[in-house]
Amino acid sequence: MNSILDHSKVLVLIFFVAFVGACAEEVKTEEDYRPSHEIYIQVNADGADAGVNAEVRVNDIPVREGIFTGSLSQISVRFCLLSGENTVSIMPYSTTGSVTVEMTRYPIFPNGRIDRGGEELLLSIKSEGGERVTGTINLPSERPSWSWLKADFVDNDASREEAITFSKVYYTAYVEADADILVPAKMPIFEDFDRQSPAFDIDSRSEGFGIKMKSFLGRDDWVFDDLDGIEFDVVPVANGKLFSVRREDGSALFRTNQEDPFDRIEGYTIIGRKDGKWAFYR
Repeated sequence: MNSILDHSKVLVLIFFVAFVGACAEEVKTEEDYRPSHEIYIQVNADGADAGVNAEVRVNDIPVREGIFTGSLSQISVRFCLLSGENTVSIMPYSTTGSVTVEMTRYPIFPNGRIDRGGEELLLSIKSEGGERVTGTINLPSERPSWSWLKADFVDNDASREEAITFSKVYYTAYVEADADILVPAKMPIFEDFDRQSPAFDIDSRSEGFGIKMKSFLGRDDWVFDDLDGIEFDVVPVANGKLFSVRREDGSALFRTNQEDPFDRIEGYTIIGRKDGKWAFYR
C-alpha cells in the first residue's frame, strides 16, 4: 500500500516539476522579442543646386519629405513594413535633379546593436526629371499586424473634416503641452512598440512620454505659430487608411515656428481613426 502511495507521490512530483518548467519557459524577456534584423531607407539627391523637392513613401506611408540635398541620414521603416510584398515610392515635386532611394537590411547583434558590417541591399530605385518611380520588394519574414493596418478607411469628405478638427484640437494641446490629450493620441504608436517588444510596459512608455512632453514643449524658448494663421491640409496616405497633416509649405503642422527644420521641434504627422477615435499612427 505504501509503495503505491509513494509511487503516486513520485508521479505527482514529476508532473509538478514539468508544469513549473513549462511555466518558466513561457516567461520571456526583451531579448526574446528583439527582431533579427533592421531595415532602413537611405535617400540621396543630386544634380540640383537648390535641392530636390520630393517625398518618399513605404507602402504609401510618407517616411521622408522636403527639399533633399546630398545624402540624408538613414531612417528605420520597421513599422511601415508588411509580410510579403512592399512598395517604395519616390514622388518628386520638382523637375530638376535626381533622387535615389535604397532599402538596406542589417543584422542585429544579441546585445541589440546594429551590425553595420552585415549590410544587405534589398532595393534601389532612382527618379530623374520629376518622374514618379515605385519599386517592390518581397519580405517573407512574419511581421506584427501594425496598428495602421486596423485603422478605418478615411478617404472621404466626412472623415477629412473630422481629421481637420482633430488636428486643431491636438495642435492646441501640443502648444500647451497638455499630456491628457497628447498621450492618448499616441496610443497606436505605443501599441506598435509593445507588439515589437512586449517585455516593455506600455503604461510606463505612455507615462514617460507625458512627462517628457510637459518638460520639453513647456519651455519658454520654444515659440509656436498662432493656429488661426496657419494654412494646412490633410492628405490621404496609406492607400486611404490614414492622413498626413501638412502645412501649406509641406512641413509638419505640429512644430515650433523656426524656419530652419534643423532648429525646430517637429511632432508626428500621420493620423487615422479606429472605433471613432482619432490618433497618431506614425
